[in-house]
Amino acid sequence: MRYDYLNKGPAWAAIREFNIRDLTPHPIGDSAWLGGGNLIIGAGNQLRNQIQWATTGLPSTIPGQFHGKMQWQHARESGMFMWMTDAIALKAQFENIARNEYTKSDMKNPVDCTLFYLALRKKAVLQGLWRMAAWNREQSATMKLLANNFQDKKWKTAALKNAYALLGRRRHEYAAAFFLLGDCLKDAVNVILNQLKDLQLAIAVTRVYEGEHGPVLRELLQDKVLPLAAQEGNRWLASWAFWMLHRRDMAEVVKAEKQSGRGRSTATCCGCAWRDEEWTRT
Repeated sequence: MRYDYLNKGPAWAAIREFNIRDLTPHPIGDSAWLGGGNLIIGAGNQLRNQIQWATTGLPSTIPGQFHGKMQWQHARESGMFMWMTDAIALKAQFENIARNEYTKSDMKNPVDCTLFYLALRKKAVLQGLWRMAAWNREQSATMKLLANNFQDKKWKTAALKNAYALLGRRRHEYAAAFFLLGDCLKDAVNVILNQLKDLQLAIAVTRVYEGEHGPVLRELLQDKVLPLAAQEGNRWLASWAFWMLHRRDMAEVVKAEKQSGRGRSTATCCGCAWRDEEWTRT
């Protein structure tokens, strides 16, 4: 169990322990980002009279806690799609969630998993699910639409028209999915942020759809995550965002400020600066 600083509540995370008392005299309360992108946090175990460190690595045990039925709400509670660093594992867990979203009801509605499969660029899987949804009144029109080539500008435009129509009907998650079908990741992310109010889902969809080095993820981190960290004075969130932006120097500055207790820093990046215990836009 850990504290989820983004959602301000408890969440599960996998940990691994190892002893470093022979390496440093003051490990308790320290923390650092490892080369693989994992966060390591110092913790003391007084009952066993040992000093140990715990790391939040690949959260492979989290799906097991839900007996293979982990849905998006569970993943969001764990924060796993922010902290996972292995791109292959990230997509594999996202696909697991796609399957579980599809099977979460007896009806097995393809609408429930559309955003996830299109983020994975697996339109063919989605088409197969729609073929089995004879009960759904949208089956015929949806299958006819999905059969088209969305590399063609004509069908990209058709997908976007459907997305805007769905927005007008307040089917926000489905609208975001159709923006992805039209290859408009930025618009999909805006819907997830502004209508669904789900920053973690926006981060997960972006990482899965365009990878770790794309322009939409960079903009999301700079324009949404860092200002949120500034607003809340959340150094851990800021440190993570800088790490994802490949600004490890800034991630270390934020971490060092937290550990030293200094109240002022002149370091700036992405239009933000830490002063008087909070981030401000510069």
